[in-house]
Amino acid sequence: MAGEGDSAEFERFAAFLADPATHGGTRPERIDTHTAAVFLAGERAFKLRRPVDYGFLDYSTRARRRASALREIAENSRTAPGLYLGLAGIGDAPPRLIPPPAPESAEPVVLMRRFDAAGLFDRMAAQGRLDAGLMHATGKAVADMHRSAPARPCLRPLPELALAEVSAIDRLASVIGDAAAPVARLLREHGRRLAPAAAARPARRCHGDLHLRNIVLWQGRPAPFDCIDFNDELTDIDPLYDLAFLMMDLDHRGRRDLASVTFNAWAERMAADGEGEQVAYGGLGLLPLYRACRAAIRAKVAGLTVETCGGEGAADEARAYAELARGYLEAPRRPRLIAVGGLSGSGKSTLARALAGPLDAVVLRSDAIRKAMWGAEEAERLPKDAYAPEVSTEVYATMARRARMALAGGATVILDAAHLREAEREAVAALAAEAGAAFTGLWLDAPKATLTARVEARAGDVSDADARVVAMQAGYDLGKICWTRLGADDGPARVAETARTAISRND
Repeated sequence: MAGEGDSAEFERFAAFLADPATHGGTRPERIDTHTAAVFLAGERAFKLRRPVDYGFLDYSTRARRRASALREIAENSRTAPGLYLGLAGIGDAPPRLIPPPAPESAEPVVLMRRFDAAGLFDRMAAQGRLDAGLMHATGKAVADMHRSAPARPCLRPLPELALAEVSAIDRLASVIGDAAAPVARLLREHGRRLAPAAAARPARRCHGDLHLRNIVLWQGRPAPFDCIDFNDELTDIDPLYDLAFLMMDLDHRGRRDLASVTFNAWAERMAADGEGEQVAYGGLGLLPLYRACRAAIRAKVAGLTVETCGGEGAADEARAYAELARGYLEAPRRPRLIAVGGLSGSGKSTLARALAGPLDAVVLRSDAIRKAMWGAEEAERLPKDAYAPEVSTEVYATMARRARMALAGGATVILDAAHLREAEREAVAALAAEAGAAFTGLWLDAPKATLTARVEARAGDVSDADARVVAMQAGYDLGKICWTRLGADDGPARVAETARTAISRND
């Protein structure tokens, strides 16, 4: 923690930034956290670090605060270009604001453009303004951040990460309450059991603190910002562990459906070039522990806020996050494979999306895989050659390979593909048996007129199917269909309900 002299100096600098005279008469808004104070004045934001040492974070000297501030500016400028304006400073005797670039002798202050706080994702979530389209874009943005990040050695093994949170939870038990002891025990057990799997995962320079409050709608696009800048052990990590923070935060807010959308968009983008396939789908057995560790971190941060700033709301938040961590670690996990098939326009993707959220499922879309193979965006139409039989064979093989990876981690997997050939359907059932997974095959039926109307009404869809494709498929010999047949004309809600009943029978 900070010494008395350091705290007094911090408060003197904070009082200077809180003074309207510093900002040409504008009275700033002050926001306090356990690591910094942020002052919002006009079109600018000023971030002043606290001189604290929590062990995992050390801002105890001006040199350390300056180094962290410079890293914050450099790292976040990559994901939110134009948001960070540089390193300002506060000069001593009397205090004065020094514009970027501030000298080493000045107290460092990160200078940012002030954004509309209504664009912060935590506020959007609270107001019900996050939707599947925005979170799909967010998943892709996070994947782009991870794909462009340099490879790094993982500096801290997973058991140590988990045990670090155990230590914090033990210390904050008076704030966290009854969940503290079981969460600490489960983190120890799962961390040790999964250590070999975690050690095999690749690491990259990641954000490190990727929850909803650290994503903003900036210039019309989702932009992660305010990454960890003080500890390489918390940023040189498995990208899946980075994403787990965002997924956990959505779970915490009752939006597991959006967590599923975010994960699947991220995974598709990570695996788009083939090289990221293992990163995206090969470590899903670790995901419950990763989410639990992230929930424990939020419980710790809320607990530290109680200690630093007080507040019953923060105490309630700490307890809620601890209970969420406990739920992740106690939930049973068994692999399950669900295949959705049918002619183009029958509603396969609609059904897959409806099932994915409640089942916390990995969705593998043949259309998205095909587009990625050709280096095309989702709404970009592919040439005829992209639908040659040998290409389709490769698409199904890729889908099966990714499903195998995910099932090995105990995940629920939904295959969204036509499955028009009997051999393709038999291969899916064999894959489930090989993985020891419960299997449900769902086949969507609809009149040709309905299928044609649906594909003709699409705009900007990942599928390229049109009326000509529907007419061609209608003439296929589909062979014997042993999957549960659903009437696609029954409406999406009824179809999803019937599908869930069929899935429950096979569990």
